[in-house]
Amino acid sequence: MRKVSKLSLFIIIATIFCSAAQAQILKRSRALVFGNLAYASPAGSGLDQNYRAGVAGEFGGGLGLGKTIFTGSVGYQLFSSRPGVTAGNLRIVPVKVGVRRYLLGSIFLQAHGGIATQSYAYSGTKGSSFVYELGGGLKLLKMLEIQLTTNSWKQPASFNRSNAWFLKAGWSLRL
Repeated sequence: MRKVSKLSLFIIIATIFCSAAQAQILKRSRALVFGNLAYASPAGSGLDQNYRAGVAGEFGGGLGLGKTIFTGSVGYQLFSSRPGVTAGNLRIVPVKVGVRRYLLGSIFLQAHGGIATQSYAYSGTKGSSFVYELGGGLKLLKMLEIQLTTNSWKQPASFNRSNAWFLKAGWSLRL
C-alpha cells in the first residue's frame, strides 16, 4: 500500500511539473495590433521655448510569446510653433521598433528606438536622427489603452536632444 501511495504521489507531482514546464516552454504566440492618438507636451531642452503642445498618432503591431511582445510602429507628430519662430511647425515621422512587457494583468512597460525624420513648415531644413521612447500604460476593457511615454530625439538645426511627454489613448488588440 505504501508503495502505491508513493507511486501515485510521484505521478501526480510529475504530471503537475510537466504541465507547468510545458506551459512555460510552449507559450502561445501572441500578435498585437494597435493605434493611438496623443497629446504631446515639449519638455525642456529648448523645444518648449520654440514649440507649444503638439498632437500625434501612431499605428503598429507586434509578435511575441507570453507577456513579452516585440513591436514596430510608424507615426506622425506635429508641434505648433510659437510666435516668432520663422521655421514654422515641426513635423516628425518616427519609425520605431521595441519591446512591450506586460507586468500585472493589463499594466505594461515599453521601450522603443528608431529613426525620426523631421521637417519644418516654412524651412527647407530637414533631417533624421535616432529617437527613443520609454513609458508604460494600462489596458482597459481588453481593447482600449492609455499610455504615458517620454520621447527624445535631436532636431536637425540643434545640438541638443529634444524631449517631449506623450499622453496616448487608443485601441489595442492582442490576438
